[in-house]
Amino acid sequence: MTIQRFVRAGLIDEITASRIPVLIGEGIPLFRALDGDIRLTLVET
Repeated sequence: MTIQRFVRAGLIDEITASRIPVLIGEGIPLFRALDGDIRLTLVET
C-alpha cells in the first residue's frame, strides 16, 4: 500500500484525520499492519 511506504520511509510529517458521520461498511483500510508504533502529536482540534 502506498501510504505505508511513505510512513516507513519517514516522509509523512502531518496527517489530517476527519470524522464523517457515515458508516461506509468494510471499505479499504487507510493503514495496514506497520512495523511498530508511530508517535503522533496533536496539533489542534
